[in-house]
Amino acid sequence: MATQPAQEDAAPPHDATVASERQAEWDAVVSTSTFLRSVWDAAPDAMVLSDAEGIVRMVNPAYCALYGYGPDEVLGHSFALIFPPEQRQWAQEQYRVAFGGENATPLHESWIRRKDGTSRFVQARAELIVDAGHSRAMLSIIRDMTERWVKERTQRDFLAVTSHELRNPLTIISGVAQFMLRRGRYDERALERIVSQSAHMERLLGDLLEVASLEAGRLELRRGPVDLVALVRSCTEQLRSQAENHAIRLEIARERIDGIWDADRLAQVIDNLLSNAIKYSPDGGEIVVRVDEIESAARVSIRDHGVGIPEDALDRIFDRFYRADGPTTEANGFGIGLFVAKSIVELHEGRIDVSSTPGSGSTFSFTLPVSPQRDDS
Repeated sequence: MATQPAQEDAAPPHDATVASERQAEWDAVVSTSTFLRSVWDAAPDAMVLSDAEGIVRMVNPAYCALYGYGPDEVLGHSFALIFPPEQRQWAQEQYRVAFGGENATPLHESWIRRKDGTSRFVQARAELIVDAGHSRAMLSIIRDMTERWVKERTQRDFLAVTSHELRNPLTIISGVAQFMLRRGRYDERALERIVSQSAHMERLLGDLLEVASLEAGRLELRRGPVDLVALVRSCTEQLRSQAENHAIRLEIARERIDGIWDADRLAQVIDNLLSNAIKYSPDGGEIVVRVDEIESAARVSIRDHGVGIPEDALDRIFDRFYRADGPTTEANGFGIGLFVAKSIVELHEGRIDVSSTPGSGSTFSFTLPVSPQRDDS
């Protein structure tokens, strides 16, 4: 039997020589101060090199961007400059302890204050630079973790809100069912409460599924010819029964405003804004719903005379899971109604806005292009 030639297990000698030469060339490049400075400047994390006294000797562009200081404002100054004045002495003491140690400092997370007064949440670690057995400098690497912190807080808030909102109807359903069991007989009012609370839970779960669809980009619009005036009339009439202490006045600039929209989704937006107007004007009063056409856009606005929205909440009112308690009302639900409303309007290539004065009421309005581009995806 003929034998097969043995397969070579190693690269030819000339390949090893080439690899060695290339590595030597690369080592020469890396060892140059110009190359290392380029790496330093390109690093995405903030980095600062300080000496034994805590004096800043080097900072990279990411450090200046994070803290808002220019290089000339930190070089030659104490690293503690980035701390509030009342914390600088403490920071310098901690620095001396870390510099005198033999091990790297552990990761730690904290809030920092930028030059402009804003805050960021960061994760930091320091490494001692040792030369000839002596600590010569400390390299601190700081990563901006603010977005992660916001997401984690949102998740915590969501879990807390979810457990609270779903527990309430479950408690009522369980209590009413136990009451009927003890009585041992049919009770129509009790069953009505069970049906009502079950429907409430179904709406809450539907809201959650809707948010999931929005975030996955799967919320579909089923566009068709819509008379926006007729749609607003219908939504207003359906909600009048929930507004026993309110006078809902409809102002119509034109008898018809036609467009190619998703009627069900727009009804959802209108219902949400009207329900909020009723909820946040607990003392009653007039709610004005106006429909008009401005240039090539249709606009619906809903104005109440309720508790209004605090100024610091206006920028977040459309955020997912954000709930703003009024002075005389308690927020309920998941805090996603306005988030969904905004998303639906924007899917229609429109815009939603709010203006409010605490104690005097709020006005929510949204505009829609009358002839939007057809997009059913």
